[in-house]
Amino acid sequence: MTKRISAEELRFLRRIRIKAKCWFELEGKMFFGAGKARLFRMIARYGSINAGARAMGISYRQAWEHIRRIEEALAVTLVEKHKGGPGGGGSRITPAGERLLQIYDALSGRLKKQAESSFEQILNKKTRK
Repeated sequence: MTKRISAEELRFLRRIRIKAKCWFELEGKMFFGAGKARLFRMIARYGSINAGARAMGISYRQAWEHIRRIEEALAVTLVEKHKGGPGGGGSRITPAGERLLQIYDALSGRLKKQAESSFEQILNKKTRK
């Protein structure tokens, strides 16, 4: 028989918050997670790898290297670059890149909700005994 949890223990347990992270792997190596998803969102928002990188506080070179590695791993173009000129250059997320981001966001959101729900269920089970 499990002993009843005291009010003090219950207050302690109620302060705990669970966090869950989601990332995609290919052949055992992580290639896409929260940081890269944020980079894709910034590129989509600003229409530029450089501006997206700046918004994240990283260099253009770092941003481009992240994109290059993902594209190389998946063998698909995820970000299209347009060279500058009179109208200026820019970048956009391709439909494949948008889909990758949509899948990541959906799974990440579900994982987070499921982890929080499971934690609450387990916590409530423990506190009722």
